[in-house]
Amino acid sequence: MKTALLLTFVTLATTCFGQVDTTSIYSIALKYYNAHLDNVKSGTNEIFIESNNGITEKLPLQIGDRQVTILTWENQKDVYAKHGNKIRHVKIFPARTKDDLIEINFTPYFGEYKGKKKGYFLEVSDWVTIQFKFDCSDSRFKYWNTKTGGI
Repeated sequence: MKTALLLTFVTLATTCFGQVDTTSIYSIALKYYNAHLDNVKSGTNEIFIESNNGITEKLPLQIGDRQVTILTWENQKDVYAKHGNKIRHVKIFPARTKDDLIEINFTPYFGEYKGKKKGYFLEVSDWVTIQFKFDCSDSRFKYWNTKTGGI
């Protein structure tokens, strides 16, 4: 249902206001997520993002001073092994609508690989939501706000 609302919103915006560039909204959101990491002085120089079709294919592999690694089934075990089997494993969820905003949620997990028999464990710690609002004069979505929270 929410996906349908998002598609309807983007379609209406495109129809009413011309062509809308939505292909880079995840890259823009990643830029603001990186700024959030800088603000909280995370100290990490890498972001490990779980692969998600339609979202992670066009993300830059460098954002600010941080290296971005896309975790896939093929490289996940090697990436974990290279970092002592513990990393900050980030999931980016598909954009959703909330009132007149589009939100993209970044959820970092404390990820740990415990071997073949036990597998991967992800422990949620907090979340960061990057919000965008449609700007009619520019016919594009513009950054609006960063919201954070935790458990």
